[in-house]
Formats: sequence, structure tokens, C-alpha cells
Amino acid sequence: MTPQLKWLGTVLQLMGSAIVAIHLSWSGWGFPVMLAGSIVWGTIAVAARDWPLAALQMQPVRSLQSLGLA
Repeated sequence: MTPQLKWLGTVLQLMGSAIVAIHLSWSGWGFPVMLAGSIVWGTIAVAARDWPLAALQMQPVRSLQSLGLA
């Protein structure tokens, strides 16, 4: 995978967590941003057959399931 995709996943997850942490009226956008980063990292992990990293990226999916959204 390209380093640019790895950085994209990293930046999205950092931005998403910062958005959630500042706890403003638009902080609800933090989770979708983190989810996008997780999807990028999950794609990278599966392509590289890095199964421990892929398993880490499943947490947002479990969160969506617990909310009844997936």
C-alpha cells in the first residue's frame, strides 16, 4: 500500500478523535470521520494480509452494530 493511504487513514482517525474530544455542537461528525479512517486502515490491513491490524479496525463496526445501525 502507498504511504499516502496510510497517512490518510492516520489523519482521518486523529481528526475524528479531536472532533469528538472538543465536544461542540458539530462533534457528532467525529465518529463518521474516524469510521472513514478505520475503513482506510482496514483496507490497507486486508491488502497486506495483516490480520491483527484488520481486527483492530473492526471496533467501529461493532459500535455501529451496538447502536442498531449496521
